Amino acid sequence: MEGIIRVQKHIKIQILNDYENFQGSNKGKVTRSHIKVRLESLEKAWSRFEDNNYELIEMGELPHDSEYLTDKVFDKIKEVYYEYKGELEDILLKEVIDPTVSSTKVRDTLSINLPTINLPTFSGRYTEWPSFRNLFETLIHKNPNLHNIEKLYYLKSHITGEAEQLLRHVPITEASYEDCWKLLRKRYSNKRFIANHTLNRLFGQKNLTSEESCGIKGILDTTNECLSALSNLEIDISTWDLLIIYLVTQKLDGESRKLWEHNISKDLENLPTLDEFYTFLENRFRALEFLELRERKTIVDQRQKTHAFATTAVIMQCSYCKMNHTLDQCTSFYKEDFDTRLQFIRNNNLCFNCFSTYHKASSCRRLRACQRCNGRHHTLLHRETIARCGLPKTGIWPLDEVHGESNYYNNDEVKNRQLPQVMLPTALVKVNTENSSTTLKALLDQGSQASIVTERMAEILSLQRIPVEGAVTGVGGEDQNVAIKEMVEFNIQSTASDFNCNVQAYVLSDLPSTPAVEVTHIVDWPELSSLKLADPRFDKPGKIDVILGAEIYGRILRYGILRDTSYNLTAQNTHFGWILSGRVPVMSQEFKVG
Repeated sequence: MEGIIRVQKHIKIQILNDYENFQGSNKGKVTRSHIKVRLESLEKAWSRFEDNNYELIEMGELPHDSEYLTDKVFDKIKEVYYEYKGELEDILLKEVIDPTVSSTKVRDTLSINLPTINLPTFSGRYTEWPSFRNLFETLIHKNPNLHNIEKLYYLKSHITGEAEQLLRHVPITEASYEDCWKLLRKRYSNKRFIANHTLNRLFGQKNLTSEESCGIKGILDTTNECLSALSNLEIDISTWDLLIIYLVTQKLDGESRKLWEHNISKDLENLPTLDEFYTFLENRFRALEFLELRERKTIVDQRQKTHAFATTAVIMQCSYCKMNHTLDQCTSFYKEDFDTRLQFIRNNNLCFNCFSTYHKASSCRRLRACQRCNGRHHTLLHRETIARCGLPKTGIWPLDEVHGESNYYNNDEVKNRQLPQVMLPTALVKVNTENSSTTLKALLDQGSQASIVTERMAEILSLQRIPVEGAVTGVGGEDQNVAIKEMVEFNIQSTASDFNCNVQAYVLSDLPSTPAVEVTHIVDWPELSSLKLADPRFDKPGKIDVILGAEIYGRILRYGILRDTSYNLTAQNTHFGWILSGRVPVMSQEFKVG
């Protein structure tokens, strides 16, 4: 081990001295042979230095406090090697910038800091071969100022992967270059394979389902690149304009196809050209980029306002005890009797469901109501003393917010009484995975800043978990923060159209059902029967598998909105079908309250 370390120190000094001497030499008098000798000497020294370092690692007996490790000798010399070799290769590459420039003229201009031409690296992929071959032939293969041994050096320095393995055992000699170049041309000049691959890429582009600038830009760039590649294979594509335009327009979204047809309908005498189609695509994605920029600015402004409101809400005081917490977390309010709590809510015009000052219980978006009777009031407003007062143990105590009164109905009355409920929009969506396709019930929540999926569905779909840290508020009617530890990503697809989009959702253990109770009656609305609903069982209670937040909500909306004659129920057109929301009557059920 000590002998290897001594050799390493000797090689270190050799590389440093050679580099220092080169730095102090007159670059104007440097010849190609001189650079080549220095480069070969550097490669031999570095190869020995690197092999010795691996041998020390394999032995595993080097103390952690040894000078070789603490001074990071290997890492420092590696950086010197990179810099030294880079400068040597830059000088050699400057000689092939212009094949007509003689070696003497090149040496005279070495002191000028000219930009170098970097040769591409060929990895053995057929599609990379035409561009690599053309550039290499121009700069190296046909350069009369280079010897074959120098051409071979450049060739072996710019191939990797399968191509490098093909020439790995060929010695660097004057006579080997022509054989190596012929071997590469024979292996990778497969025109039929390259043409088929290019055509598959051209015609296999994905269909656009929405207006997106990046999607249209991608179609334009891919089409142009594939046609150029076919031209480089000496394939005549001069008469392909009509065919390419027809095939590529099928990949565009519906609105873009309409605009293209409108654009070419002005001239029915002549067929459109590919240049005209390219111009249309460029104008189209530039217009969409401008619109998307404005939309992103609007979203950012809205989020800033939302964050500002959230900050203000945190410092709000309890309206009952003036301490720093919400009313439903107030211990003093909890200790008061039912009548005192009820009177306080009425006097301060608070929502009977969530204690908010901004709306009534009839329009409250909180999914979960009373945890004892499922009524549209907070659990703290549930009358626990019904049984003690000698009243029947089975019944419901609805709160009348308009008149501020509470009326008790017995069992016979409650069976035929219909109470109002706010129905939230739901839709059935498909989630496609590698092994299966699953249909989920989704709640479309425009007021949610995040999308959420249940733990059960994440397991069924075998979604990859992404660790996160944070909390969400307001899920399932809970005002307190719910910790989130994982996020998943999946693709949802409409059951009514070819629309699909990616969703990033937080994973929670459970989500509530909606509607909470069955909707037994819909007002007389003839148009409803003719609509293709996103959730045909919207009136039946069902577990929610996923909540799609505001980001997804904005992407699924389509033109079209209808309201019933009472203006309580609203139908809105989306890519999933028509969604329903609003106030509907539901038949009350019997609940045990005492």
